[in-house]
Amino acid sequence: MTNKSECNGEAFRDILEANTYPKTTEKRWQFKEAEELILSAYGEFSPEIADCAQKFFKNGWIDASNVQGKYSGAFSHPTVPSHHPYILINWFGKTRDVMTLAHELGHGVHQILAAGRGALMCDTPLTLAETASVFGEMLTFQKILSQAQSPIERTQILTSKVEDMLNTVVRQIAFHRFETKIHDQRAHGELSLSQIQNIWIETQKESFGSSIALDNNYRSWWSYVSHFFHVPFTSLLKQSLQCFSFKLKCFFHVFELINKALYHRETFFPESFFGCIKV
Repeated sequence: MTNKSECNGEAFRDILEANTYPKTTEKRWQFKEAEELILSAYGEFSPEIADCAQKFFKNGWIDASNVQGKYSGAFSHPTVPSHHPYILINWFGKTRDVMTLAHELGHGVHQILAAGRGALMCDTPLTLAETASVFGEMLTFQKILSQAQSPIERTQILTSKVEDMLNTVVRQIAFHRFETKIHDQRAHGELSLSQIQNIWIETQKESFGSSIALDNNYRSWWSYVSHFFHVPFTSLLKQSLQCFSFKLKCFFHVFELINKALYHRETFFPESFFGCIKV
């Protein structure tokens, strides 16, 4: 928050300003432009995956239009193994929408590739299902970053990603600590509203530190996190998958470097390097 304040020239301390971005002009994306970028990002990793993702655009399996009364959010629904999935998103042309589309396409590709296992085996636990989507999102993010035209645009892209990481990793860890403490104390008896609120404030202060001022109104904010009630302990899963996705992308990058090194030894590494790793 201190860095945000310096970038924007004004002080941020309120929780409502936690996701405030630096004052930059965000690029507006055409849907076709996003399609080309995502397929390129997927194709650089695997042409087979890109071909699979292209079917969603070619066959009209994506509902991206904004109409009154449409369901908010985004998802990829697998329907049944003998049929193709459908993707729903709400397209506003923001970079975040591009990332959301890439995320849902990761689900869609995974669902198509898993369909051959049949109705009893094609379904996946959330841990596996989110791996493909987050990985596809990361491929697209790196593609967007590589095409940044100016330092300001690059800063905006990186800042947005840092915000996502804070919400997906750091904040989710705080949510998990809240859930854990609630369940641990509930084992010894029913908790009052005040006790729940105290645990919430305690765990959130551990996360935000001194950067955010948490007032009394924030004591009830735990009640808006629906997965506390419907899918307990999903928070730990989200931050684990985000970290795993980074590690997976790094693994493939290192694997690519080793492949290049084996075929072009003198270009990438001195011969002594190969002696050290017994190659």
